[in-house]
Amino acid sequence: MRKELIVLSCLLVFLSACVIDSGSTNQQNWRSGTQGIVMSFVQNSPPSEVVSRSNVVVVLEYSNKGAATTSPTFYLGGFDSNILPFGNTRVSPGSIGGKDQYNIAGSQPGFLKWETGINLGSLREVDSFKQYLSVTACYPYQTLASPIICVDPQKYEYIAPARCDFDVKELGSSQGGPMAVTEVKQKATTNEIFLEIHVENKGSGTPYLQGDCLTLGYEQVDQVSLAEVTMSGRKFSCSPSTIRLVNGKGYAICSLGINVDSYYETPLTIRLNYNYRDTLPRKEITIINVDKK
Repeated sequence: MRKELIVLSCLLVFLSACVIDSGSTNQQNWRSGTQGIVMSFVQNSPPSEVVSRSNVVVVLEYSNKGAATTSPTFYLGGFDSNILPFGNTRVSPGSIGGKDQYNIAGSQPGFLKWETGINLGSLREVDSFKQYLSVTACYPYQTLASPIICVDPQKYEYIAPARCDFDVKELGSSQGGPMAVTEVKQKATTNEIFLEIHVENKGSGTPYLQGDCLTLGYEQVDQVSLAEVTMSGRKFSCSPSTIRLVNGKGYAICSLGINVDSYYETPLTIRLNYNYRDTLPRKEITIINVDKK
């Protein structure tokens, strides 16, 4: 009996350690994923069919599943405002926090509602007709990557022993936002470090820096700001500071002077700033005219 109790106690300790390790891993990996603001129409709001004497009700569910706080604006569109005279189609619900080391799921869902009657106008003799509804979300966002790099000014001296791994560590493929730092290539001389920083749009929307998000031109889209690249409190010089994406990808070259004789590993901070626009697929509704004479 005593042996059984000892075995049971050891098993409980082992299981507790597993739970703690799992939680620790989750906390360490919370800055991951490619989502920012996510949204969807609530089921049957709007419905697929509406009779002409009823109101059209649209309910949107939204949340922030990324790792940055943001203040989104939602735009209801895609319809003929003469037929569906919705009031204020532009809604800004305020600041929404994202996930962090204590909340790896992101924000709680929020809801927006639009409602309007149907103005048949010259369509009173039509049996039925279609309208389309969609929602566009526009919001400022930030991606923060913190990989570990090896600073070794004697890396390319063959007589020097290898002191630390020159590969960039702990970058991951995403950092909790639709824009991701996907690769950092490093080279060094005895007095300077060079970084080639690659970024990619991994979301379903469009990044941009300035302009009205509903009327963006070609020259305004697919741009992100490389706002910060620092190491040990020192800032790299990067070119370009505004990265233009081609097929969703882009890169910049950064450099920093060093004056060290020994090697060491240190965190690197890379921060991307951008606005992001995402649009739901259109929802088709059929309006059935019950007032036809």
